[in-house]
Amino acid sequence: MCYHTAFNTWVNIRGQEYDPWKPSIRPDLERYRKQYDSRHYDLADPKRGSHKLQHLVNRDFIKREEDFPLSKCFDEGLEFLKTAAGSDTWFLQLECFDPHEPFHAPERLERKLNSDYDGLVMDWPKYARVSESPDEVQRIRNKYAALVAFCDEQLGRLLDWMDATDAWRDTALITTTDHGYLLSEHDWWAKLKMPQYQEISHIPLMIYHPKYAGQGGTQRSALTSVIDILPTILECHDIEVPPECRGTSLLRVLDDDKPIHDVVLSGVFGGPLLICDGRFAYHRGPKYLDSTDLYEYRLLPMHMRGPFSLQELRQMELAGPFVFTKDVRVLKIKARDDSMRAPHHDGETFQDCETRLFDLSVDPTENSSIDNPTVVERLLAAAVEEMRKHAVPREMLRRFELEVGC
Repeated sequence: MCYHTAFNTWVNIRGQEYDPWKPSIRPDLERYRKQYDSRHYDLADPKRGSHKLQHLVNRDFIKREEDFPLSKCFDEGLEFLKTAAGSDTWFLQLECFDPHEPFHAPERLERKLNSDYDGLVMDWPKYARVSESPDEVQRIRNKYAALVAFCDEQLGRLLDWMDATDAWRDTALITTTDHGYLLSEHDWWAKLKMPQYQEISHIPLMIYHPKYAGQGGTQRSALTSVIDILPTILECHDIEVPPECRGTSLLRVLDDDKPIHDVVLSGVFGGPLLICDGRFAYHRGPKYLDSTDLYEYRLLPMHMRGPFSLQELRQMELAGPFVFTKDVRVLKIKARDDSMRAPHHDGETFQDCETRLFDLSVDPTENSSIDNPTVVERLLAAAVEEMRKHAVPREMLRRFELEVGC
């Protein structure tokens, strides 16, 4: 989304997923159909499944381990670190993409887990309810595990560099991700269409900082959010955190494990809301699952796979500014049910949106909801306060029935 242009230099590694990398005027559909399971690779209508077909074309050019985009990403990162050696004025971000579907890993790693399987490839589940057999589910999970092992090896290359150069003395390292992925838990694959279960919303976060080197291997209980990463990096470089930054530096959590958030909120645009305080997870369904009273606020009118339609743009107006937009107004565009945004771009909508409360201290996998009005009232009050702090539009409060009379 163009944020990479804020860096002094960047390298774009090609070939991941359905990146339009390698052209093929006449792809060998018959060969692909004999090799890949149609439940994961629907090639009956190549136009409809064009993004997965593009991946298969790309995959034909990834033959050696060093050809994988993940390997190339770490190659470039390690090359940069050689250039940056001896300087204090650098920041490196490696956006690895993996582990991500399709679960494509080197054959040696896949053989360790699926050595007895010689059937069609199943490594890209649809964002849907599980329909595969238990044996097939396990094979897909094994494919994912092989990819995670490959990620571990590549991260190990970076850790080896830190060992070899003693970079631990003066270099901070943050490892995290953007979301999790359901591997048949709750009878679902993937994300987006269902509530933000812990497998999706509770993501890894590991921080090393030379000042706290003696605390290696320790854990913190404070609730954190991805918006806390930016102010953490700024503080690492002694840069003042600007007022539009809505997160909180995590260095204070390394100093003293005290709470910095009462709750964190997460969700997918138009879908259910997760309110979590670390112990309780409250999933609140919206009043509407269609686009009633729903608007998109943005600077760039783009969906994930293409621009907004003319019908959307004709309803565009300016709104704001918001507390985080530096006094700049943004586009306000009426959301449509036929907009090309997830999960609507495949003709479906959100599912399992019942309002439910889970006690993660005794039910970390969220299998048995509980009834506790006192906890719900407290979480809702904290959520409304958080929303107002971030200048959430009033129609969003109405959508979740969180403010009377608005």
